[in-house]
Amino acid sequence: MSSNIEFRAEEVLRVLIAARQRATSTAVGEYLGLPARSVSRVLEKLRPHASFIVASSTEQPIG
Repeated sequence: MSSNIEFRAEEVLRVLIAARQRATSTAVGEYLGLPARSVSRVLEKLRPHASFIVASSTEQPIG
């Protein structure tokens, strides 16, 4: 993955954590310019903070 996408993903997580807010993988994917199913791959290195990204169908953390 591009380091720019990884940087932007980290920034999204920082904002979500600070706001104690969750976002769907679809919304994050749209922001990053990726399909929703690719979001978990980008966030693999960023666990456990990736729990702030949830599946829209279940509202459970992805991955």
